[in-house]
Amino acid sequence: MTCVGFSCVPVTAWAQSTETASTNATESHALEVLAEVGFAIPGSWYTTPNNQSLGSNVSGSLLGYLGRGWSLGAAVEWTRLHWTPHAGPGAHVDTWIIGPEVRYTFNPSGRILPHAYLGIGLGGVSQSRPSLGGEYAGGPAARAGAGVDLRINRFLRLGISAGITVMPPSYADHGVPQGGELQDPQSPEAPGNVWSLRLGGRGEFL
Repeated sequence: MTCVGFSCVPVTAWAQSTETASTNATESHALEVLAEVGFAIPGSWYTTPNNQSLGSNVSGSLLGYLGRGWSLGAAVEWTRLHWTPHAGPGAHVDTWIIGPEVRYTFNPSGRILPHAYLGIGLGGVSQSRPSLGGEYAGGPAARAGAGVDLRINRFLRLGISAGITVMPPSYADHGVPQGGELQDPQSPEAPGNVWSLRLGGRGEFL
């Protein structure tokens, strides 16, 4: 405590007040930009288990911060999964989903920030050799997951997240494609779930 004349100022309380204000300022932002990249594995995608393969996953979000840990905005996610058809290697299946997303961050003013997200939207699936297994069209899809971030500074967070994307678009099977060959028995069936594990960063602005 510091006293000047008859006036005394509690220095410790003032320092605590300044620290609290600084901590609260960490949460005061209006815009969040998130980018993540990682791995994906298919769930119930193929007719034979040995045809499942590790793939890549990329996602991004643009969110407005609502306060108290809640964020709302739009997100997009893309996945590429590799598979080996009867005709030879080199084929792949792409999935994507775009739509609104809501996120909740626990302990938003802290250094360690667990979070969870939920998104819905329009999804689509295509494969590199549609003549072997029909065509996939778009449809409703959903994604959800959780993760934890480490705050680097006021504007940047780095972290890891894991999630699942449920993609049930319609599937059109043409049976016997051009050339008279039967559909490849190892080609993907109607799409199911995609599990992903990603590393990424989040920027907080404004």
